[in-house]
Amino acid sequence: KNKEALFLEIVRHHIVALTDFVVEVVLSEGSVRVRPERFTEAYVQGAIDNADVVKLLMTLQHPGDGTPEVDLMSMHTAAIQHLSSLFAEGMASGELRADIDPASAVMAFIGMVNLLCAACVEGMPVPDNAPQKFLDIFFHGVGA
Repeated sequence: KNKEALFLEIVRHHIVALTDFVVEVVLSEGSVRVRPERFTEAYVQGAIDNADVVKLLMTLQHPGDGTPEVDLMSMHTAAIQHLSSLFAEGMASGELRADIDPASAVMAFIGMVNLLCAACVEGMPVPDNAPQKFLDIFFHGVGA
């Protein structure tokens, strides 16, 4: 039981640190396009620098072999809410399309960033300046 408590505390610590980082970025200066770029660059570099932590958190998505079950979505709720408010701010200011649900934008953003982190951590090839390239696709789309 003590191992499980320690494990859960380690997970909680990293999720809280991520949430604190999201809040710091959301509340920082800059446009609604600059802040996600700042976040993505630091988040991806943090994933590369802390690959073992990222791999641990990735295993929690599909626990097995005695790994304690963790409700990651509940733990990520605060970060999701802050990112949603950032995108809502951009929609209200005209920096982002107003016809998109902020929660949907957050899911697309987090999915993109997390997959980029996973690729980096697993040693998959990613393009130079990947965060900027991915954000360009996120903000401008892939359509001609």
